[in-house]
Amino acid sequence: MQTDLREANKQTVRDLYDALDAQDFDRLNAKMSTDLALQIVGTQESIPWNGVVELIQMYYGALEGYNHVIDQLVAEGDWVVARLTYSGTHTGEFQGVPATGNTFTYGGTHFLRVVDGVVQEFWLLEDDLRLMQQLGMDLAPSGTGS
Repeated sequence: MQTDLREANKQTVRDLYDALDAQDFDRLNAKMSTDLALQIVGTQESIPWNGVVELIQMYYGALEGYNHVIDQLVAEGDWVVARLTYSGTHTGEFQGVPATGNTFTYGGTHFLRVVDGVVQEFWLLEDDLRLMQQLGMDLAPSGTGS
């Protein structure tokens, strides 16, 4: 029985990433709790679902071919951990940086709590520094303001 639950939860996560990469918001909404807030590991930051939708649209609008490859899924109880690789091409303005045409590949890990086929909690840890470097973002320290 527990194995069946783990496999069902892993399938929910696979379906979520398929819907995400297809930009199918009807399917995404069906997989996410209406009161879900995205949590960023190592910070106190959380982003409500409407903010997550805006982020999704920003990423897919500026990063052509942006997609998630599931490298590994591990499930225990209600939790599924996804080790992911993302890739695409920087073809539009992204976080204030004009399109560079640079291709990119970076990784991340997501922690999702799934209850009855719906994601109730979503935590992410991503290698944003690697993405920024590949997009050619200026990573020099800011002035001290003296």
